[in-house]
Amino acid sequence: MRGLFFRQDSVILLGLSQNRILSCVQVQKNGDGCDIGMLAVSPDLQGLGIGDRTLQHAESYVQTYFHSRRASMTVIARRTELISFYVSRGYRLTGQSGAYPASAGIGKPKCADLLLVELEKLFAERNAGVPSPV
Repeated sequence: MRGLFFRQDSVILLGLSQNRILSCVQVQKNGDGCDIGMLAVSPDLQGLGIGDRTLQHAESYVQTYFHSRRASMTVIARRTELISFYVSRGYRLTGQSGAYPASAGIGKPKCADLLLVELEKLFAERNAGVPSPV
């Protein structure tokens, strides 16, 4: 975890209310795009729209501070409800997948055959359709 806090071009955004952490998400610049990960909402607050607002904030951060027009993420393929959540918010499956990095020290998977799938969202230019001054 410590490495995430000091990684260049990476931020961890927190959703707070009265000094309580409600949600978090990590945003990492990656070439001309950004990776969004570690989106989490306190279990007792799930289903209240906090995850959606946290994701929207991460997307806004990607565009405003990293000047990226693309965000990507990886999700465990078996988590179909998460994939549906992201697809309903404009992400699409890219067709890219890979094995869960069991040796990365992220945690010990309960299943040996976990597969990660990649999702991506493209953002329209903020001033699209607005003529430039002459």
